[in-house]
Amino acid sequence: MNEKIIVYDPNEDNLKVAELSLKDNYQVLTSSNRDEIIDHIINQNNIRDISAILLEAIGDGFEIYQELKRLKEKCKWNVKLGFLTVAAQKEYVEKGKEIGVDFYFTKPYDPFDLAEQIKRISETKL
Repeated sequence: MNEKIIVYDPNEDNLKVAELSLKDNYQVLTSSNRDEIIDHIINQNNIRDISAILLEAIGDGFEIYQELKRLKEKCKWNVKLGFLTVAAQKEYVEKGKEIGVDFYFTKPYDPFDLAEQIKRISETKL
């Protein structure tokens, strides 16, 4: 199990559900802290092992996305960046499309289906 998924959500309960949903298929790193999530990524021994990063859009998720997108472009890193979020309103979804997210999943989601959805997305070429 080399592939990693990083999940950022300020809500610890949401992180637990996401980790339980993904842990059978991925090594899951979670964080509820903005600075910690960036450190998680930068300090990885092999950043290329990270398949996807899921962010909560509410709060500072869009700002974190922009930081990660710049890192992704600078490093020519083949990672999928997107949202796993309660922000299902049209303006949030549209904003996600405008900034070029790779995926936009809304909560509630089927925890049994999340790993399969991530797998399909991570297999698509950028």
